[in-house]
Amino acid sequence: MTQKKAGEFRATRRGEMQEQGENERASLRERIQQKRVQESQEFKEKSEDDLSATLTPASGILKGTDEMLKFAWENLIVSFGLTLIWIDIHVFLNKVFGPKVFRDVGEEWLPDSIKRVAGKSKSAASLLKVVEGSGIGCLNIGCLFIILFIATIISIIASILNGDLSLIWALFKESLIALKNLFS
Repeated sequence: MTQKKAGEFRATRRGEMQEQGENERASLRERIQQKRVQESQEFKEKSEDDLSATLTPASGILKGTDEMLKFAWENLIVSFGLTLIWIDIHVFLNKVFGPKVFRDVGEEWLPDSIKRVAGKSKSAASLLKVVEGSGIGCLNIGCLFIILFIATIISIIASILNGDLSLIWALFKESLIALKNLFS
C-alpha cells in the first residue's frame, strides 16, 4: 500500500515538473549560474555604453590644469622649489572639486588616448600616482626641514646681533663634548 502511494506521489511530482518551465525545473546551482551569465552580459552591455560616453573629449579646464601641473613638475628645480606650492594647491583642489576639474596626481602624464578610456586610465596611472604621491610627501618634508634650518640660522644671527653669545657658546661647548664622547 505504501509503495503504491509512493509511486503515485512520484508520478504526480513528475507531472508537476513537466508542467513547470525550464527555469523552475533547473537545480539551484543551474539557476544561480544562469543568473550570473545574464548579469555579466548586462554588465558588458552597460560598460560598452559607458565606454562610448567616456570617449568625449576632456573639458578645457581639465586640460588646462593638467598642463599647469606638468609645467610645475618640469620646472621644480629651475624655480628652486617654488612650483611645489602649485602642486600642493592642485592636490588640495582635487580633494575639494574632485577629478572632473583637477585630475589626480600622476594622471596628467598619460596620453589623451588612454585618458579617454576610464578603466585603462586607472590601471595605467596607478604606479604614477604612487610615485608622485611619495614625491610630493618627500618634497614637502624636505621643505619643512629647510624652513626649520633657515629659522634656526636666523635665530642664531639674531642672538649674535643682540649680543647674547651665551647660546652660541653653549651650543659649541655641547657639540665639542658630544664629539669627545663619540670618540672615547
